[in-house]
Amino acid sequence: MVQAARVLLVEHEESLGQLFQAALKDEGIEAELLLTPDDLVTEVRARHPALLVLDLLPPAEDALAVLDTLRTDDEARTVPVVVLTTVDRVFHEGQSSYNVREVLRKPFELDRFIAVVREEASIPTMLGKVEVERPSDDDFRGYAEHVLAHRSRQIIFRWMQRIRMLSPWRERQLETEELIDYAPRILKLIDVRLHYTSHQAFFERHPEALTRAADHARMRMTQDIGVVPATSEYVMLREEVWREFRGHEGSIDVASFLDVEHAINGTMDAIIVATMTAYLRGATGA
Repeated sequence: MVQAARVLLVEHEESLGQLFQAALKDEGIEAELLLTPDDLVTEVRARHPALLVLDLLPPAEDALAVLDTLRTDDEARTVPVVVLTTVDRVFHEGQSSYNVREVLRKPFELDRFIAVVREEASIPTMLGKVEVERPSDDDFRGYAEHVLAHRSRQIIFRWMQRIRMLSPWRERQLETEELIDYAPRILKLIDVRLHYTSHQAFFERHPEALTRAADHARMRMTQDIGVVPATSEYVMLREEVWREFRGHEGSIDVASFLDVEHAINGTMDAIIVATMTAYLRGATGA
């Protein structure tokens, strides 16, 4: 007999499903990832989870038919469903299905996803969860390190959904793993850069930051992505990092803030230059 999971996560894209699964695990929520099966009802009956999280793709008729199939099965109909979708019709009509508790229309915040799953599966917050001590309000560098250490997944997820809605990413329909590629590493490098006094010292110690950017650019070339959207990836990632910093409360030490601004923006600028150089060399055969 298949062991029951608290949450059954049905996702058509494995790398994106793994991201959701890891985010839930960080919050103490057990989730089993299942790539979109041929017979969803059989899988739900075998596992009978506390909650089914279901990613539904277009066309709308097929997506709504999946909900109808679940609703007409005596066992599957008892499992509450949270739907993830980009389809307007599924968003509006899915909410009227009695076994659908919530419909999240993409793009959505990862924090919102976690909160909905926790609420609809009736999973309490972990007791005794250790709270990570935050630095003092005026220590902006410490605050930045705290955010990069504990909120990177939220930053990447928000950035990923943002660029997926834009051209040429929308037309390419890249897998999550191909789309994200270098981004998580960049956030780790920025965190490391905060501990160096200069860009020169950082890049001498971590030359892979620029060589990896060049590798990423060459991969984008094979995906027929031009230099402008390739560099705009980094611009938008930088914007999402600073957007996450808006959660800072209280006074800010100006010197500490300027150190962080110099470290982050300077690192991203160098990566953008490395990307543009790789494209230039690719175009000239150098």
